[in-house]
Amino acid sequence: MLVLPETSLDTARATATQLAAAGRPMQVLTAEGHHPAIAGTALLVSDRVGTYPTSEPLATQLGSLRADPREPAGSPVIVAAHPLAPISRGSMATWRTETRLIAGTCAGTPGAIVAGDLNSTLDHPGLRDLGPCVDAARASGAAALGTWPASVPALLAAPIDHVLVDGRAWRVVGFDVLPRTGGSDHRPVLATLEPR
Repeated sequence: MLVLPETSLDTARATATQLAAAGRPMQVLTAEGHHPAIAGTALLVSDRVGTYPTSEPLATQLGSLRADPREPAGSPVIVAAHPLAPISRGSMATWRTETRLIAGTCAGTPGAIVAGDLNSTLDHPGLRDLGPCVDAARASGAAALGTWPASVPALLAAPIDHVLVDGRAWRVVGFDVLPRTGGSDHRPVLATLEPR
């Protein structure tokens, strides 16, 4: 699966077309954001993970979604998330509410996988109590490697991009913060999971 915050439907479809040409067909699901200058969030899911015919938007300003599988049994619920950043005093309440919503969705959904730009570190209030969920970076000993801004070394950047998983259902096998790519101001992350 691939989570792409700030990605339009057209870009998500173009990415899926390129992946299909490389032998990796993907289902495309998107959530629109409510910010005029920021595209929503896209989720690309391989057919090997499961069948995800629809998604349900989650109440975040920048676009988040929850995708429940139709089949096969045991496929994970996937959340592609992008809560608002705490960029001003006026945005703080929304940031807290949206971050708690995302963390609570993981904690309250057996077998969940949550990924995206959460605009929070594990020290921020919204991500301190994850219940049965674990942060893939922390589980792999990589929680100090930052993802934003990508213009500074990873050891100086903030780790605000996360993969959260229900630790009862998933074992984190690996986690990497990858080098900056394209024009993004975030470094991508890669989590490798296996079912327990």
